[in-house]
Amino acid sequence: AIQRRARLSRFQLPEISRAAGPASIHTVLPPAKQRPPRIAATKSVNSSGLGSESASMKSSQSPVAAAAPRFRARAIVSNLHPKLLFSSLINPSDLIEDFRIRIGNWRGGSGTFRINVALSELPDFTCLPGRTQADHHTAGIILAPSLDYMEQAYFDARSFGWSRHPVVEMVISSTMADTLAPKGQHVASLFCQHFNPNLPNGLEWEKIREPAADLVLTIVNQYAPNFKASVMGRMILTPADLERRFGLIGGDIFHGALTLDQLWSARPLLGYGAYRGPLTGLYMCGAGTHPGGGVTGAPGHNAAREIVRRGRAGGETRAGKLTTKGIRQRRILKSGFG
Repeated sequence: AIQRRARLSRFQLPEISRAAGPASIHTVLPPAKQRPPRIAATKSVNSSGLGSESASMKSSQSPVAAAAPRFRARAIVSNLHPKLLFSSLINPSDLIEDFRIRIGNWRGGSGTFRINVALSELPDFTCLPGRTQADHHTAGIILAPSLDYMEQAYFDARSFGWSRHPVVEMVISSTMADTLAPKGQHVASLFCQHFNPNLPNGLEWEKIREPAADLVLTIVNQYAPNFKASVMGRMILTPADLERRFGLIGGDIFHGALTLDQLWSARPLLGYGAYRGPLTGLYMCGAGTHPGGGVTGAPGHNAAREIVRRGRAGGETRAGKLTTKGIRQRRILKSGFG
């Protein structure tokens, strides 16, 4: 089944520069009756290649590396996975116990499997034959012939660890940006479901990454018989790779399961569904907030609206405490419906 979707390139993955030492974010409190509290941040990248930040919201002044760049702001806006933010980057002692327990129970959803491929020619689909670029080559191409097929893919992942007939979404990004590949050749990404991040029977993703990738290419070949022969190279990203390289816990691109108890005002938690974290000056704008994952920009747009709204409402005084008007505004926002 070939569906037209947003013409969005997914092939090029960000290359993250490496530097020694972890990053840190600290609150630096000024002397009384001086400038209001601001957040001083230093940033670097840890040895895994994933940008690492830690935050401390304690009342005492925290040390900041003299050689590292410093940034001061009244707010920190995070688009990280909520569980990663509050379990790894925030000092647990700065969070109330109820919040720690609830965020610890935040559930991930479907793990995903990615393959980026270099192609010697365009796929020749049996339903729309031709190796010359056509409209369908520039669209999102979803290989999932029925609802029963997609349901079975999920059941397979639950039982065996990965689907025997996975759902595959292909984007041939070089059809929209011809500088990505030599003339006549192409690059494409395969976004595949369902793949369980926690494999049964003692299996490990590192050992089955190649067989799983071979299976995906075989599935695509059933719809485009020239596909496997056209693959000149491939990059495999298992759920474990996606977590290790990009902080996508469990390989979940949506930063948490999109279930009824984790949607709308309950995303990420009831009482914190208005893009505002439990610490003053901390906001969230990622896929772990309403309306969830997908390339919409809506979480960031909504978070910016709430930050501006709080500023206009006079939510914080120069001493860093809430005014009466600000307290009223905070109650509205914490309800998740503000």
